[in-house]
Amino acid sequence: MFPKKFTKTWRRIIYTFISIAFIFIILQFAGVPIIKNFIKKTVFEKSQKIYSLDFDKFKINWFTGKIIITDVSLNADTALFLHSQTKSEFLFKLRVDTFYVVRI
Repeated sequence: MFPKKFTKTWRRIIYTFISIAFIFIILQFAGVPIIKNFIKKTVFEKSQKIYSLDFDKFKINWFTGKIIITDVSLNADTALFLHSQTKSEFLFKLRVDTFYVVRI
């Protein structure tokens, strides 16, 4: 009914679409926890283990390039700060309801 070249082209288009959809599903379910843990670990290590970052929800929209993090809090370990050799005189505590990152 259809020429072979026409059906091969449509098969390629369908396989490509299914592959891209599968990659996005894998990124959404496996990539988000990896990124979430990476951010928490980086804040903890770069602050010399004084600050810890906690948040409730972490959503990534891969199509619009937006990250939404809700109920963000940056907490300090005061005992570790007092015993550390840091030259800073201040400790900070931060709490934000919703944090947006756009155009990633």
